[in-house]
Amino acid sequence: MDVEKKKRGRPRTFDRKQVVEQAMLGYWEEGPQSLSINEICRRIGVSKPAIYREFGGEDGLMVSVLRDYESLMTQQLLMLSADGDSFAVVLNNILSFMTQDREIPTGCLLVKMRLSPDRLGEKSREKLREIRSRIRQFYTSLAKKAIQRGEIKDTFSVDLVTHFLENQFAMVLIQMSEGEDVTMIREQVQLAFSGLLKDSS
Repeated sequence: MDVEKKKRGRPRTFDRKQVVEQAMLGYWEEGPQSLSINEICRRIGVSKPAIYREFGGEDGLMVSVLRDYESLMTQQLLMLSADGDSFAVVLNNILSFMTQDREIPTGCLLVKMRLSPDRLGEKSREKLREIRSRIRQFYTSLAKKAIQRGEIKDTFSVDLVTHFLENQFAMVLIQMSEGEDVTMIREQVQLAFSGLLKDSS
């Protein structure tokens, strides 16, 4: 009889996947600084204790959000370079990917979290560093190949080009999240890259 009561007492309605998806969209669209754990709970219709039981707190929730975001977006970015593509083609592919029209929020969740360090806990900060490190390695690989092929002016180091790419594309994503004109964003970036690439003529 006691077993029967336990089974009927409190059915498990907590949907982990839905919570992570909704939290990701909220953080992505509004930024972590604008979205509290209480507001996430209110929107999804779950209790704060349930979040703590499932994720260990907001820090754990953010780690799960970052993992899902990495699978959804970051992996696509890291696949935009093929062996036969020139540096200019890869840069254009990345720019097109970041400025394409899509139903998901514009901009980048990683950039928004990077700009809100006080809202992140120890584990989510570490996860963010891991993902950023993988992206930086991707840019470093592009820079090395471009220098080896003579596509970049030889006055630039790999480290300088890596940081230049990271910052230029971060600015693209910030401008996208602010709703700036896409054509203007693309033209500005192409102008910036023109000073990096060797004149093919």
